[in-house]
Amino acid sequence: MTYEAEYNALRARFESQWANTTPIAWPNVDFKPTDESPWVRFSIVSTDVRQASFGAATNFYRHPGVIIVQVFTPILQGDKEALQLADQVASIFRNWSDAANRIRFLSPPSVKAIGEDKPWYQVNVSCPYIRDTLF
Repeated sequence: MTYEAEYNALRARFESQWANTTPIAWPNVDFKPTDESPWVRFSIVSTDVRQASFGAATNFYRHPGVIIVQVFTPILQGDKEALQLADQVASIFRNWSDAANRIRFLSPPSVKAIGEDKPWYQVNVSCPYIRDTLF
């Protein structure tokens, strides 16, 4: 599996499961939020790959990564809506796996309140995963 296929599978999962009308800011796509409406920013961070088997004609490699979804709600309106959206994000990837693409979410998502980023209140959701490939 390629990085492109991995990223496409992860984006497709989020887009198909996001049962909210809150707009999504995708990587490298023009997006202009308004000051009145909540929105989320989706990103994928790949980390160092490691070889997980040795000596065979084909070895397998583990590709860890983290999906980070930043949740933005209007400032000075409390954290309730931001945390509700964060809970929805976490539920999309919690214990999910994609056997066809060898992607697994083994660790639970974590939610971290970042605070004010005027004119927004920000909460981040981190969803760690692994992808295994054979080479």
